Amino acid sequence: MNTVFATSNILSKNDQMMFQVLKELRLVRQELDELKRTVVASQMEEATDLIETSLEYKSSGSLEEKVTNLLRKIRIPANLKGYYFLREAIMINYNGCGQMMKSIYPNVSQKFNTTPSRAERAMRHAIEVAWSKRNETCIGSLISYRSGRPTVSEFVTGIADRIRLDDGSLENK
Repeated sequence: MNTVFATSNILSKNDQMMFQVLKELRLVRQELDELKRTVVASQMEEATDLIETSLEYKSSGSLEEKVTNLLRKIRIPANLKGYYFLREAIMINYNGCGQMMKSIYPNVSQKFNTTPSRAERAMRHAIEVAWSKRNETCIGSLISYRSGRPTVSEFVTGIADRIRLDDGSLENK
Protein backbone atom coordinates (compact mmCIF):
# COMPACT_ATOMS: atom_id res chain seq x y z
CA MET A 1 0.00 0.00 0.00
CA ASN A 2 2.80 2.40 0.85
CA THR A 3 4.46 1.74 -2.50
CA VAL A 4 1.29 2.66 -4.37
CA PHE A 5 1.00 5.93 -2.41
CA ALA A 6 4.69 6.70 -2.97
CA THR A 7 4.31 6.10 -6.73
CA SER A 8 1.34 8.46 -6.95
CA ASN A 9 3.34 11.16 -5.14
CA ILE A 10 6.19 10.72 -7.62
CA LEU A 11 3.80 10.95 -10.55
CA SER A 12 2.27 14.10 -9.21
CA LYS A 13 5.73 15.59 -8.74
CA ASN A 14 6.60 14.61 -12.30
CA ASP A 15 3.33 16.09 -13.48
CA GLN A 16 4.13 19.28 -11.61
CA MET A 17 7.58 19.44 -13.18
CA MET A 18 6.16 18.84 -16.65
CA PHE A 19 3.54 21.52 -16.05
CA GLN A 20 6.28 23.93 -14.97
CA VAL A 21 8.38 23.10 -18.06
CA LEU A 22 5.35 23.63 -20.30
CA LYS A 23 4.71 27.01 -18.64
CA GLU A 24 8.32 28.04 -19.23
CA LEU A 25 8.16 26.87 -22.85
CA ARG A 26 5.01 28.92 -23.37
CA LEU A 27 6.77 31.98 -21.97
CA VAL A 28 9.77 31.38 -24.22
CA ARG A 29 7.47 31.05 -27.23
CA GLN A 30 5.76 34.34 -26.33
CA GLU A 31 9.14 36.05 -26.00
CA LEU A 32 10.24 34.67 -29.39
CA ASP A 33 7.02 35.85 -31.01
CA GLU A 34 7.52 39.31 -29.54
CA LEU A 35 11.14 39.34 -30.74
CA LYS A 36 10.01 38.35 -34.26
CA ARG A 37 7.46 41.18 -34.27
CA THR A 38 10.13 43.61 -33.12
CA VAL A 39 12.62 42.50 -35.79
CA VAL A 40 10.02 42.66 -38.56
CA ALA A 41 8.85 46.08 -37.37
CA SER A 42 12.45 47.29 -37.29
CA GLN A 43 13.09 46.03 -40.82
CA MET A 44 9.89 47.64 -42.05
CA GLU A 45 10.82 50.91 -40.36
CA GLU A 46 14.26 50.80 -41.99
CA ALA A 47 12.74 50.17 -45.43
CA THR A 48 10.22 52.96 -44.89
CA ASP A 49 13.02 55.31 -43.83
CA LEU A 50 14.94 54.52 -47.02
CA ILE A 51 11.90 55.21 -49.18
CA GLU A 52 11.15 58.43 -47.28
CA THR A 53 14.79 59.47 -47.61
CA SER A 54 14.68 59.01 -51.33
CA LEU A 55 11.43 60.94 -51.67
CA GLU A 56 12.44 63.73 -49.27
CA TYR A 57 15.77 64.61 -50.77
CA LYS A 58 14.52 64.28 -54.34
CA SER A 59 11.68 66.68 -53.64
CA SER A 60 13.59 69.09 -51.40
CA GLY A 61 14.90 72.21 -53.03
CA SER A 62 18.39 73.14 -51.93
CA LEU A 63 21.47 70.96 -51.85
CA GLU A 64 21.86 71.65 -48.14
CA GLU A 65 18.36 70.27 -47.48
CA LYS A 66 19.10 67.15 -49.50
CA VAL A 67 22.37 66.48 -47.68
CA THR A 68 20.79 67.22 -44.29
CA ASN A 69 17.90 64.82 -44.97
CA LEU A 70 20.31 62.05 -45.95
CA LEU A 71 22.53 62.55 -42.91
CA ARG A 72 19.48 62.50 -40.63
CA LYS A 73 18.18 59.29 -42.20
CA ILE A 74 21.57 57.66 -41.79
CA ARG A 75 21.17 58.72 -38.14
CA ILE A 76 24.28 60.79 -37.75
CA PRO A 77 23.53 62.88 -34.66
CA ALA A 78 23.44 66.63 -35.28
CA ASN A 79 25.14 67.28 -31.94
CA LEU A 80 28.44 65.99 -33.36
CA LYS A 81 30.85 68.40 -35.02
CA GLY A 82 31.47 65.75 -37.64
CA TYR A 83 27.84 66.06 -38.78
CA TYR A 84 28.39 69.67 -39.84
CA PHE A 85 31.82 68.90 -41.26
CA LEU A 86 30.38 66.03 -43.32
CA ARG A 87 27.53 68.19 -44.57
CA GLU A 88 29.97 70.87 -45.72
CA ALA A 89 32.36 68.31 -47.26
CA ILE A 90 29.53 66.66 -49.21
CA MET A 91 28.36 70.03 -50.55
CA ILE A 92 31.93 70.98 -51.55
CA ASN A 93 32.38 67.60 -53.23
CA TYR A 94 29.03 67.93 -55.03
CA ASN A 95 29.77 71.43 -56.31
CA GLY A 96 33.40 70.59 -57.11
CA CYS A 97 32.35 67.50 -59.09
CA GLY A 98 34.31 64.94 -57.09
CA GLN A 99 37.04 67.12 -55.62
CA MET A 100 39.78 65.15 -53.84
CA MET A 101 39.36 64.84 -50.09
CA LYS A 102 42.87 66.24 -49.52
CA SER A 103 41.63 69.57 -50.84
CA ILE A 104 38.27 69.36 -49.05
CA TYR A 105 39.66 68.94 -45.51
CA PRO A 106 41.41 72.35 -45.53
CA ASN A 107 38.26 74.05 -46.88
CA VAL A 108 36.06 72.49 -44.20
CA SER A 109 38.54 73.17 -41.42
CA GLN A 110 38.92 76.80 -42.49
CA LYS A 111 35.16 77.36 -42.47
CA PHE A 112 34.81 75.88 -38.97
CA ASN A 113 38.06 77.35 -37.62
CA THR A 114 39.81 74.06 -36.85
CA THR A 115 42.66 71.97 -38.28
CA PRO A 116 42.26 69.58 -41.24
CA SER A 117 43.23 66.58 -39.10
CA ARG A 118 40.60 67.47 -36.45
CA ALA A 119 37.97 67.92 -39.15
CA GLU A 120 38.84 64.53 -40.64
CA ARG A 121 38.75 62.88 -37.21
CA ALA A 122 35.36 64.42 -36.37
CA MET A 123 33.92 63.20 -39.68
CA ARG A 124 35.33 59.71 -39.09
CA HIS A 125 33.80 59.69 -35.61
CA ALA A 126 30.37 60.72 -36.95
CA ILE A 127 30.46 57.86 -39.47
CA GLU A 128 31.53 55.44 -36.72
CA VAL A 129 28.59 56.54 -34.55
CA ALA A 130 26.12 55.93 -37.37
CA TRP A 131 27.79 52.61 -38.12
CA SER A 132 27.66 51.50 -34.48
CA LYS A 133 23.90 52.12 -34.51
CA ARG A 134 23.71 49.24 -36.96
CA ASN A 135 22.90 51.31 -40.01
CA GLU A 136 25.06 49.25 -42.38
CA THR A 137 22.07 48.38 -44.55
CA CYS A 138 20.91 51.99 -44.69
CA ILE A 139 24.38 53.29 -45.51
CA GLY A 140 25.01 50.41 -47.93
CA SER A 141 21.82 51.13 -49.83
CA LEU A 142 22.79 54.76 -50.34
CA ILE A 143 26.46 54.42 -51.26
CA SER A 144 28.85 51.73 -52.43
CA TYR A 145 32.10 51.09 -50.58
CA ARG A 146 34.60 48.31 -50.01
CA SER A 147 33.86 46.19 -46.96
CA GLY A 148 33.40 47.14 -43.35
CA ARG A 149 32.80 50.75 -42.36
CA PRO A 150 33.20 53.25 -45.20
CA THR A 151 36.09 55.71 -45.04
CA VAL A 152 35.37 59.44 -44.90
CA SER A 153 36.33 59.75 -48.55
CA GLU A 154 34.05 56.87 -49.60
CA PHE A 155 31.21 58.29 -47.54
CA VAL A 156 31.48 61.88 -48.79
CA THR A 157 31.95 61.00 -52.44
CA GLY A 158 29.27 58.30 -52.24
CA ILE A 159 26.63 60.67 -50.85
CA ALA A 160 27.58 63.43 -53.30
CA ASP A 161 27.43 60.97 -56.22
CA ARG A 162 24.09 59.65 -54.99
CA ILE A 163 22.62 63.15 -55.02
CA ARG A 164 24.14 63.84 -58.45
CA LEU A 165 22.60 60.64 -59.83
CA ASP A 166 19.20 61.43 -58.39
CA ASP A 167 19.36 65.00 -59.66
CA GLY A 168 20.38 63.78 -63.11
CA SER A 169 23.40 66.08 -62.99
CA LEU A 170 26.01 63.30 -63.10
CA GLU A 171 25.36 62.73 -66.80
CA ASN A 172 25.79 66.45 -67.50
CA LYS A 173 29.22 66.81 -65.87
